[in-house]
Amino acid sequence: ELRQGLAQAGLDDDAEAIIDGEFRVVEEQSAKPQPVGPIITAKLDSATKMLTALAGTAAAAQRLLPMAQQAVEWAGRLFR
Repeated sequence: ELRQGLAQAGLDDDAEAIIDGEFRVVEEQSAKPQPVGPIITAKLDSATKMLTALAGTAAAAQRLLPMAQQAVEWAGRLFR
């Protein structure tokens, strides 16, 4: 859902590509039989920080931010 929402977030092309790349790594790791938790949490945290920084300039990014924050929280719980 996060990756799908990026297209409507109103981010510039560079920011969208970077955040999409972070989410792509999370998806790839999650699909592995033994995902590397620190990679997942680091990538989600990075994407969330970028969305936070960009939320003021791209109003639609504010809608993605709560989902990204929730994903970081869940990943933290799963991969302690």
